[in-house]
Amino acid sequence: MSPPDIRLSVLTLNCCPGYDIVGLQEVWAPQDFILVREIVKDVLPYSKHWTSGLFGSGLATFSKYPIVSSSLTRFALNGDPWPVWQGDWYDGKSCGSVVVAHPGVGEIEVFNTHYHATYDPVGTDDRYLGVRVSQAWEMSKLLRQSTGLGRRVLALGDFNSTPRSLAVALLTRLGGATDSWGSIHPLPQTIPNNLTPEQGVAHLGISCDSPLNTWTKDSKWVNEISRDPIGERLDYIFFNASSEFKCLGSDVVLQEKVPGVGGGSNVPWVNVSDHYAVHSVFSVKKVAPTAPRILLSDLQSSSPDLKDDSSIDLFEQVLSTLRQHLARAQSKSVRMMYIATPLLLLATLGLMIGSVWIDFNPRWTLLLVTMGVGFITIGWVGCFSYGFFYGGETISAFTNVIQEVQLALENNRGDSVEEGVFSLRDGPLAQSSRVQAMPAGGSIHLD
Repeated sequence: MSPPDIRLSVLTLNCCPGYDIVGLQEVWAPQDFILVREIVKDVLPYSKHWTSGLFGSGLATFSKYPIVSSSLTRFALNGDPWPVWQGDWYDGKSCGSVVVAHPGVGEIEVFNTHYHATYDPVGTDDRYLGVRVSQAWEMSKLLRQSTGLGRRVLALGDFNSTPRSLAVALLTRLGGATDSWGSIHPLPQTIPNNLTPEQGVAHLGISCDSPLNTWTKDSKWVNEISRDPIGERLDYIFFNASSEFKCLGSDVVLQEKVPGVGGGSNVPWVNVSDHYAVHSVFSVKKVAPTAPRILLSDLQSSSPDLKDDSSIDLFEQVLSTLRQHLARAQSKSVRMMYIATPLLLLATLGLMIGSVWIDFNPRWTLLLVTMGVGFITIGWVGCFSYGFFYGGETISAFTNVIQEVQLALENNRGDSVEEGVFSLRDGPLAQSSRVQAMPAGGSIHLD
């Protein structure tokens, strides 16, 4: 008689009894993590908080079962440092993972992430779409790698991407992940226009920018960005579904309000977060002590088949998006280095030379000129540093991802390549038309 299946309860919240695993985002301050850890230590005794960037990744994972290892992958692309008020670049957007040792299931790798936010209204040009697509590409490879190691995989967090976005498509197609909410509540082909906010949460899994949420209902900025009267679905719990790993249910929780938490005297009752939490319950086949973690046949069935027309179309869309954003990064770097920097430098020199003929009486005139020279100097140094250092880093990161996607696309198309030679065709990457692949001590032979 086979052992009974095990239930696994998972929660993700942007910011506990009954939950086995909880993932939080926007836990910036270490003191906040310590406070939460102390409160839940009796029910979720194992936890991990990752630091990254200037302010930290904000990611924290809590588990009912022992955490045996952890890692952090900082995304190659993290946005733009110039708009300081956005903060994404300074956070060091990342994907943290922990391997949980479940006594009946074996190893479960839990990925927790927070993608770059959207700052452009829906329907307009999204400046950071390429960044999120790149982040999804990196994370998809991590999910496939973990599945290949025979682990149950969970990927949760604030993905800042809608269900039909390129980022989610990459996670499900390339990463082999299944959206737990979507497996229970399939997304309709057309969404009715007359849905109430309550119906949006219940039927579409709306978790962000809801008019029901006290933090976003009166936000002019949020309403201008989402342009959706019922909000958006940006938070997910993905898993590598198989015949032995299924989702039993998924719902949006923590919609209730709590008293006295910020908001001022006019808002005595507020929501816990500007995002609602996503809660999913899974059924996992119990593993006998002598059995392998995942059967080979089950592992193969959970691996995505990428050699089909839909995958080729997806990779082509991804490649097109990344190339567009690479071109923008190159253009902005050039503008900063070769236009803004020389102009500001000339202004600095002109002001310094012109000061020879300035009558510094009264003396505050000297102060104004000195301050002017100082501010303009800071400007041209900043523009040059931005264009040279950040621009160069961003261009390199986009180029690397584009090369990976292009190679995957050619492999899926079945394009023929010469012995040991990978062709880099099309676009700005064709500076060198051939790349020789040569491992140490030998050569590659392709039949």
